Amino acid sequence: MPVPGMHETVAEIKSWSLDYVVTYSAEMITARARALLDFETANPERSVSKLEKIRGLGLTPDGYEARLGQLVADVDVMAEYPELVYRYWNQRRGQASRR
Repeated sequence: MPVPGMHETVAEIKSWSLDYVVTYSAEMITARARALLDFETANPERSVSKLEKIRGLGLTPDGYEARLGQLVADVDVMAEYPELVYRYWNQRRGQASRR
């Protein structure tokens, strides 16, 4: 039995309008988040020197990766840093396919 208000088919879901999506200006990205994103944009490689820079920022490598993962899932970040987001998800997809 279908749940009232729930869409049952993929066709119905695909037909949803995105008119209801609220967008915010790039100012919604905090200065601290922007600094991390700019750092990642300038340092895309995975290297020992990058790990040292991350620690110099007061972050652990795991903490850095976790925060970066949160940020690239944000619509404002996607809009302002599309290349970084694309690269991030391609790297993740590549890591998953090698497992």
